[in-house]
Amino acid sequence: MERSIYTIEDLAANESFQQYCTGRNLRDVDYWKAYFEKYPEQRPTAEAAKKLYLALSGNHRAEQYEKHLHLFLSKIPAHDLRVAHRSAHPKILQRKLWYAAAACIVLMGIFMLLLLFRNQYFQKGIFAADPAGISFSSKAGEKKTFTLKDGTIITLNGATTITLDPEFNVKNRKLSLKGEAYFTVKHDEKMPFQVETSLLSIKDLGTIFNVRAFPEDPFTETTVIEGSVEVSALTQPEKQVILKPSYKLKFRNAVPQAAASVSPGRIDTTSFIVTELKINTGAKTFMETEWVQNRLAFNDESFAVIALKLERWYNVKIEFENERVKAYKFVGTFENQSLQEVLDILQISRHFNYRKEGMRMIIY
Repeated sequence: MERSIYTIEDLAANESFQQYCTGRNLRDVDYWKAYFEKYPEQRPTAEAAKKLYLALSGNHRAEQYEKHLHLFLSKIPAHDLRVAHRSAHPKILQRKLWYAAAACIVLMGIFMLLLLFRNQYFQKGIFAADPAGISFSSKAGEKKTFTLKDGTIITLNGATTITLDPEFNVKNRKLSLKGEAYFTVKHDEKMPFQVETSLLSIKDLGTIFNVRAFPEDPFTETTVIEGSVEVSALTQPEKQVILKPSYKLKFRNAVPQAAASVSPGRIDTTSFIVTELKINTGAKTFMETEWVQNRLAFNDESFAVIALKLERWYNVKIEFENERVKAYKFVGTFENQSLQEVLDILQISRHFNYRKEGMRMIIY
């Protein structure tokens, strides 16, 4: 279980935590109970977040807050806030003025709370307003785990966004992905779960799988842990690959090619590249999904590609002053180590230097 430092707003806007608050999803209830048992220092924050969520949302999404606020205001008779004139007794007038002032203060307080929470709800990158559907995002250097209404559990790696189709869980279970996410899918044959990147479509066939689709990376990758997925290129959806457990499919980002149906052992290098996963012998896990366990791993990757991972992992900008160094290749797994510690270890196997300039790391 990953440890994250949540704020009140983080929790109140987290769909899994909302299910815990209402008790509607037993899996979420069990998850958050276990989380607060392990990290009791987060309990006061959780209690405050629960009160905020139940008080402000009434278990509604943020986009409904303004509607309910207007409805609430419309129920207050206008004359209740008017001040009596000539015929009013001074004491009665004073009392009515006090009531009016109190009502205004309460209304202003409610409005400010709703406005504050609504702004944080949409702008903190937890759920972003999107005309095409609801978006879930993570910043560089952080991870987020949540449960969708269909029971699918998703973990986002850093600098990742997924956007649900407007008809999600109604007519389809489609979402788009930019970045990297780990999916534990609640299977439904009648309404299959589907992930779309800028180049590929990945359809669940009863699965735990990982998709990595950063546009700046050389490849989009799909890794299957359990079950299977059907992968097709958006340009040629009729040509498909059924990917089985312990296999990874790569598709080049730089120059999208026409898809071809292939199977492990018969690889078309102009389109899909299918390879068997390599096990990290130390942890007995796959290198491609080590990040889910908060471990940074790379296997015979160039420094240029590793730098992209380090940028998203540590929320820094990495620049090279020596082109030759970008081609260096490394193998390694790191856990709970700083960027400086990682670079110091890499220096043991290949010679290079680095310096820090603000939020930039210069490698030469």
